[in-house]
Amino acid sequence: MADLISIGECLIELSSDKPLADSETFIKSYAGDTFNVISMARTLGVSSAYITRVGKDPFAEYLISNWENKSIDTTQVKIVPGYNSMHFISLLTKGNREFVYYRKDSAASTLCKEDLKEEFISKSKILHLSSICQAISESANECVIHAAQIAKNNRVKVSFDTNLRLNLTTSEKALSNINKILPFVDIIFPSYPDESFNLLKLKSKEDVAKYFIDKGVKLVVLKCGDQGATIISKDSSFSVKSISPNGVVDTSGAGDAFVGGFLYGQINQMTHLESSKYGIASSGLKVGGYGALKSQPSKEEVLKQIDKIQIDDPVGAISVHLVCGIWGTLAVGIFSPNHNLGVQALGVVAYGIFCLITSFIIFTIIKSIMGLRVSEEEEIIGLDISEHDMESYAGFEIFTVE
Repeated sequence: MADLISIGECLIELSSDKPLADSETFIKSYAGDTFNVISMARTLGVSSAYITRVGKDPFAEYLISNWENKSIDTTQVKIVPGYNSMHFISLLTKGNREFVYYRKDSAASTLCKEDLKEEFISKSKILHLSSICQAISESANECVIHAAQIAKNNRVKVSFDTNLRLNLTTSEKALSNINKILPFVDIIFPSYPDESFNLLKLKSKEDVAKYFIDKGVKLVVLKCGDQGATIISKDSSFSVKSISPNGVVDTSGAGDAFVGGFLYGQINQMTHLESSKYGIASSGLKVGGYGALKSQPSKEEVLKQIDKIQIDDPVGAISVHLVCGIWGTLAVGIFSPNHNLGVQALGVVAYGIFCLITSFIIFTIIKSIMGLRVSEEEEIIGLDISEHDMESYAGFEIFTVE
């Protein structure tokens, strides 16, 4: 059985590197938000399954055979009369995109709750859903909500991406459908800031997270594009910076790659920090190539980037204690007639060498006697909380202790 299951629609993708009006040839592929997620997770090693309907047209065999080649469980995929959705995409400058969709009355839009098998869902660890599937038809919406109910009843975590598509629905209707599923959702992935504002009319990350947490969601993972991600729960919050080691070529599917990486971490019982690193690495590498799926990175490529991902320094400790300390020492030599700038600079170097050598010796001794590191959760939260049960920096709190 699969650890990760997703439900949704996978479309035939025809892409070009020119504006659609000027394109003469297109490259065939396929993509769909919930499928993109399990594709990334499967690449990282998560056993995954897809629940959908596929139209009995010439593309049906192409889709299913490719999914099976990725080792995606397709036992819950139904082939039905009808056609598969299609979208054209052109990649413009600076990673921007141009989309045209043909999906009305597609085979996947006939998804219904009768397509669900409780026994199959109950044996998974995470069920991933999306508001896009809610928007393609009322029967698909009912299917998504019923799947979430099944998962909740069987203690399977529910992951949900708000993925607002205004060419499918309105903000008001999308929010109404999302609110129906929130009581069953454990992890939610809103995009910030544009999508969150369109949906909720809220501007701050804290207000967006509070909206979902107040409705019972345990973890809010804000996808912030080139600004990385912010992870917020009732008790904690932190941000992780984005990376793009191969530059930015195509951003389509980047958010889905992030979700796939994050869920890989959660299924493997990683902390929220470690999970977010896998998400950032997966999405950051994906944007370096063309196509929502074709440019998803390998596990080896993701692992090479994990240690390069940084957490924000929310209180500016590096600037305050290092940069400003060096500047203060040098400033004495610049502005004081009784001090020499060269001597002050030499002092900076001397202190740096002394501290480096002394700290290395002391920490090596501590590590050999009693161990040096606290737990990763304590590192994220800070020793002010784990040691003293209070936050040291008033006005900079990112963790709350109750």
